[in-house]
Amino acid sequence: MNHTRPRRIIFATSAPSAAGSSSGDVRAAGTFTEHRLEQTLSEQSPRVRVTVEAVIYVVLGALAILTRFWDLSTRALHHDESLHAYFSWLYAVGQGYVHDPLMHGPTLFHADALAFLLFGDNDYVSRIWPALLGVILVLLPALLRGPNQLGRWGALACSVFLLLSPSMLYYTRYIRHDPFVLVTTLTIVIACLRYMEKPERRWVITVGIMAGLLFATMEVSFIVAFILVTFVLGVVTWQVSRAAFGVVAGAGGGLAAVWLLMPRFGAPPLPSIPWEHPTGDNIRAFAVDLVVHPTFLAAIGVLVLGIVATLSTLERARNAEESGWLAGVLGNQPPGSTGAALLTLLTNRRTLWLAIGLGLTAFVALYTSMFTNMAGLASGTVGALGYWLGQHDVQRAEQPWFYYLVLMAQYEFVAVLLFPIAIGLTIRRIVPAVLFRRPVDSRTYLRGFALYWAFMNLAIYSWAGEKMPWLTVHTVLPLAILAASVVGSAAENVERAVSERQLPTRFIWIPAAGILLLAAGWFALWSWASAGPWVRQGSGALIREMRPIIVDHPWILYLPILAVVALIVWSGARMGPRLAASVLGIAAVGMLLVAQTHVGFRMSYQEGDTPKDMLIYVQTSPDVTRVMSDIGT
Repeated sequence: MNHTRPRRIIFATSAPSAAGSSSGDVRAAGTFTEHRLEQTLSEQSPRVRVTVEAVIYVVLGALAILTRFWDLSTRALHHDESLHAYFSWLYAVGQGYVHDPLMHGPTLFHADALAFLLFGDNDYVSRIWPALLGVILVLLPALLRGPNQLGRWGALACSVFLLLSPSMLYYTRYIRHDPFVLVTTLTIVIACLRYMEKPERRWVITVGIMAGLLFATMEVSFIVAFILVTFVLGVVTWQVSRAAFGVVAGAGGGLAAVWLLMPRFGAPPLPSIPWEHPTGDNIRAFAVDLVVHPTFLAAIGVLVLGIVATLSTLERARNAEESGWLAGVLGNQPPGSTGAALLTLLTNRRTLWLAIGLGLTAFVALYTSMFTNMAGLASGTVGALGYWLGQHDVQRAEQPWFYYLVLMAQYEFVAVLLFPIAIGLTIRRIVPAVLFRRPVDSRTYLRGFALYWAFMNLAIYSWAGEKMPWLTVHTVLPLAILAASVVGSAAENVERAVSERQLPTRFIWIPAAGILLLAAGWFALWSWASAGPWVRQGSGALIREMRPIIVDHPWILYLPILAVVALIVWSGARMGPRLAASVLGIAAVGMLLVAQTHVGFRMSYQEGDTPKDMLIYVQTSPDVTRVMSDIGT
């Protein structure tokens, strides 16, 4: 928008001549004035610029709406979905809502009850909110398109990955709390990153409101908060004082040692949480047993010593010339750093308290069912946390520790395969910065946070006793951001080479199209080769064998692989190893996205309530909707 001052338009008439004023002169003056007015308004009006990037986001949004809202009611409601829909319906028809930790937080029930009030009560309406949140989730990465975050290409890639993720697609068409958690968590992360770049009030308020909604949605909010707080604590102490960072790390190691070693030294198990039948008496008894338990006392001792040692170390590192303790500790941090952002946040108390107040208002209003059930404050804090910590020992579903690794490898091809590449690229940048005390650029910072986020999610969810397929999406989210950062960097390398005329455009399309065509050809070749004659075995079973020509010449199946190797060698010779890796890598990601699209389409639209896949193995039967349809007709 043009911010220059508009020219002043003066309406004036000249003195009449002896012959009188001419009407033609007046009309001419009016025409000239209108022309000047139109010209000035044209110069001052904002010009709407339609870019290719904007068009792509519009297309992605349209695809997200189509894929999330299409045919929502055909799939039978899963057991959990039926509970969520039923109690939301009771709330909508005036029978009230009382929070129960068994069904997580109240945000979903308030949202779904509102949907029933607005649009009526049916299976489609019960899933409107997850679908809408799925659309928002796809478009949110646009807020990370800045050069200090993912960049234009990286943000677009992240939106595409979230759009075509099979697990994201399935569970954003599923009435559970997880879509609410995904959107609030990603919004908090985006707001924090944008606040570091430019400390604006709106980002603090956004974090406050989203945090209130997050804690009123699901108990995994404590995991999200733990990851964010520990990351910020680690980064700030590292920036301010390496010694303080060592103390914090030592305290964390001490807490882990207490947890692991106290039982080996004869400490009894921690008291069992009375989650099944909580009463005032057994809760008080549990609290007394916990605070006198040797493991708890040892952990408190390590924690207190760690806090005292950290504060003492920071005091020695404080700049005494600065006024105030916070300014002395954090005042020397460069703009854009975590320490500088934290100092700005803590010193702007009015905005901070406003954000906290808005978050608490949302939390209290939802847990008390709009201030009609004040007991919800107790059940939503101590009750909810106690109930789900108690489920750790129950271990419903009895899944192994590597459950999520197996699950993601079956569906999230791009995120899983780019994960080790992202690890390598991040370590390559961070390790020299740590060893030689160099500043870390903002892109590497974002990648490092996403890496920490993904590792912590994998560790915590794999350790937790209750492992369920829908929890996969919480780890897929940071993995999608990591994958997008890798693809975005590769796309920027190619774009830079083309703009600087280092690389003809045809050298991009030839290997990219070649990879896709060879992959499709290999798939078609195997499909043709495996369609041989049917042979009856001794047991009577019919088995289809390979075609005779393939049995005699099996090397035919590997010709596409040789062609791919030749294409890689040719690309490296023409473009150099780095550019060749970027072009071929992007093409390979495109090929994997096609495979993910096939998997997601089959699971969400064809077999959504048929328990053939691990991701939906707890789903109900399609007979439910068939019977209801027969009853309705």
